[in-house]
Amino acid sequence: MICDNAHRWAASLLYWLEIVQETGAILVLLSIAEVKTGIFLKMSKIELGRLSEAQIREIMIREAIAIDFSLTPSKIARLQSIAGSNPMLAKQAVQEAKLGRHFPEGKGNEYINVAPFINALLTALGIIRFIGLGLGDRSLYIFGGVAMLIAISLRYMGIGLNQAARRKPLGKK
Repeated sequence: MICDNAHRWAASLLYWLEIVQETGAILVLLSIAEVKTGIFLKMSKIELGRLSEAQIREIMIREAIAIDFSLTPSKIARLQSIAGSNPMLAKQAVQEAKLGRHFPEGKGNEYINVAPFINALLTALGIIRFIGLGLGDRSLYIFGGVAMLIAISLRYMGIGLNQAARRKPLGKK
């Protein structure tokens, strides 16, 4: 059984895989993160290195020959910047180039930084709490506090999601 992205699997599924492994089944768990718990400790680790730029170019040239498409060195360089060190993307880039489709470069890294807006919102909620405290309005004070805690929670969730988005794709330096 081949399990892709096994580092993301729920604990219940990983426990089930341990039971499957004990029955003698052959398992291959693919993961981009090194996991040091559960079934991962019971399995041999094989780490695959990244392909070099020359190897990716060779894959692109072979794919171009296979589909009868001529590539200039400048086209190979442009397509390689899109594919990184991923051989499947390298083949796909050549196929898409033959069809005349253009890949947008760098679209995955464009995002809007909303941290200043979140900080302004948190400040406004803090001000609401102080107004409620000053006026003796307990409901306004409680509302401001609860809203501020919710906003802080959302901020931390956003920071976590933003860190995942900033991780570099395979093949990018």
